[in-house]
Amino acid sequence: MGGHWVIYKITAGDVVEKTRVWKARAPRGPRRRRVKGNSSMRKMEANIRAAVKQLARTLNANFTHKDLYITLKYDDEHLPEDWKRQEKDRAEFIRRMKSALKRQGIRDTKWVSVCSEVDGKTGEAVRPHIHIPISGDGITFRDGEWWIGNENLTELWGKGSVYAEPMRRQKDYTALAIYLIRQAGRQTDRRKYHTSRNMVKPTVEEFIALTDRKMQAPAGAVTVEKQYNALTGANYLRYIKPEKTAKRAG
Repeated sequence: MGGHWVIYKITAGDVVEKTRVWKARAPRGPRRRRVKGNSSMRKMEANIRAAVKQLARTLNANFTHKDLYITLKYDDEHLPEDWKRQEKDRAEFIRRMKSALKRQGIRDTKWVSVCSEVDGKTGEAVRPHIHIPISGDGITFRDGEWWIGNENLTELWGKGSVYAEPMRRQKDYTALAIYLIRQAGRQTDRRKYHTSRNMVKPTVEEFIALTDRKMQAPAGAVTVEKQYNALTGANYLRYIKPEKTAKRAG
């Protein structure tokens, strides 16, 4: 069966991913029918890895250390009875926060939200909480509290306490994506995370590869992850752009 090597290049912010795979020529004849209900553990793990990559690209393309990482915590009185109630609380807080920001003239806020009741490191059940990476414009810290104009984030939340801190000064937020996805609910009918509609999307390019040799990052780049299968020739590479290239692109 014929085919050729293909390189897919995905750029999100200053992070570049390259994946080289063998693209076989499509076979003639009827396609094999999928067996419904075949949701193996391997497939579930593959879905989680895909969710991590998608979220990491979203974070890398849209956030920097100038933005915020917010955690909403519940008090005893407002603990949600189930995850659906928690999702409603999340949506209501986002709506209130967007309205407060609009009153300050800010209409292009970007955000990601994850509802959780599990520990991101151990997987054990913990008190329900909500994480929100968000654009930092319009949100200030004074007198020990976070504010949007004269409106307090804790009061906007109204169901407990609010903790916030600047996003870390780094180019690649894959570690944060892993942490957040591990905390997301495991229900099959539940989305792992939500995002605003104004997110910058990663750019995707496709090239025909002329060789199956190991891919290398360009000079000056910082290689973050690389995988190579000597038997199949499949290759994955993730790196942070060289500083000069990143500044020129910005």
